Amino acid sequence: SQTTTVTTTQVSVAPTTTSSVPYFEGFEQVSSTPNQLPNCSWTRNTRAVGTATGNGTYAVGSPITGNGFAYYYAYNCGLVPSNTGYMYSGGIQLYPGITYSASVWYGGTVDSVALMLGTSQNPSSLIVLDRDNNVPFNPLLFSGYDVLTNTFTVPNAGIYYLALRTSDDDGGSCSYDPAVYDDLSVTIPCQLPINNPVFTVNGPNYICEGQSANLSVSGVTSYSWDSGPSNTSYSPSPTVTTTYSVTGTNSLTGCSLTLAKQVEVKSLPSLSVNAQNDSVCSGSNILLIANGSANTYTWINTGTTAASISATPSASTIYTVSNTDAFGCVNSATQSVIVIPLPIITVAGNRTICLTGGTFTANSTSDPLNYQWSLNSFVIQSTTVNVNPQQNTTASVTGIDANGCIGTYTFALIVSPCTGIESILSNRLRNLLVYPNPTSGEFIIELQNGLSKTFELMDVTGRVLLSTNTIDDLVHLNINDLSNGIYQIKIKSNNAVEILKVIKQ
Repeated sequence: SQTTTVTTTQVSVAPTTTSSVPYFEGFEQVSSTPNQLPNCSWTRNTRAVGTATGNGTYAVGSPITGNGFAYYYAYNCGLVPSNTGYMYSGGIQLYPGITYSASVWYGGTVDSVALMLGTSQNPSSLIVLDRDNNVPFNPLLFSGYDVLTNTFTVPNAGIYYLALRTSDDDGGSCSYDPAVYDDLSVTIPCQLPINNPVFTVNGPNYICEGQSANLSVSGVTSYSWDSGPSNTSYSPSPTVTTTYSVTGTNSLTGCSLTLAKQVEVKSLPSLSVNAQNDSVCSGSNILLIANGSANTYTWINTGTTAASISATPSASTIYTVSNTDAFGCVNSATQSVIVIPLPIITVAGNRTICLTGGTFTANSTSDPLNYQWSLNSFVIQSTTVNVNPQQNTTASVTGIDANGCIGTYTFALIVSPCTGIESILSNRLRNLLVYPNPTSGEFIIELQNGLSKTFELMDVTGRVLLSTNTIDDLVHLNINDLSNGIYQIKIKSNNAVEILKVIKQ
């Protein structure tokens, strides 16, 4: 019978330092003294490096990068068929939710090498990340490196350690077989989706011309726009279809991902407004017609949704119409309409005339081109007209100005026999007019004689409420502050006096 003994080389570990990922150990500080590595040491046979018993000289190897590398001699002799040793990294801070990548380059003449991970520098805590149980046997010369590598995750945040396990079995012969290691590392592979940030870019796929694209990013706290501020929201105003990019960074892994958002710019629907003309007489209608590529119209001034409107503006007005297309894009157009006041027509002549007739002259503030009189079904086109109705009647005159606007003045004619005292009275203050009467607060006194005049407004008790002197032939009086009722207006001019009643209602 034969007894087999397995010998494990336990490692003496120096005080560890906590490192963050990426972690890299190039073994550049390896001293020439055997058994020394940065931040750790291990036990091995003390035979001088590069010598063996009767089998010649073994080449240890060379670094894959830099000037330093690590090596381990596995010693086998006699009935010791297996020799296993461990080398540990310093402490590395790792976090859950991240996929890490660990690797080490290796070579040598041992039987087996393994890359391992654990929560302590103890074989019992280790798991295998990658191994090679068939290291090429080359007892005379180390000829190159292979790589052990794998990805892994950890369940909890904490300090973890990488380990390099070396095993050798030469079937009872005495030998010192080397394992050579270099460039031990732990990185976070950003090409793995799990390590990239998870975020979205929110915003419209299209906007209408002239609008802003309200873009926002959610899901990460670290991001940057390619052409804008580092804010959660970004509101550019593109004039053409544009692609906007934002880069987000995973604060846990440091990995970045760039997402793009294309914003198409839609043209506004075509729109125009046509009018019969740019001006209209006060009180008249004007037709406005909208034409555009969209079928939905809204007139802002009236709320009408038809393509055309007939408007009667009381003052000069800017009409605005909008139309909306299938994308919700809105365009607007305007049309200015000037309102021309109607000419104010006045008539000079006594409203009380004798049977022999009377003369009336039309005047206007806007100097109409022509006047047209209407009396007892007769129509006369003239500035001055002579009439001799035989009974009380109504007369009117219409004036048309250069813009085609029409003003009308209507008045009553009282026909008197004009005998005795009546004939004398009829000659007092001829051409005196008071209108409108009744009035709501303002009325006009017209006396076309070019002479000085005195006006006195009295109540029914004879108390003078208003008095004025003027040489104007046309005077406006305002009695808005007086109560409704009957008043008397006393007019003096050219040694003549006339008293008329004025009714406020």
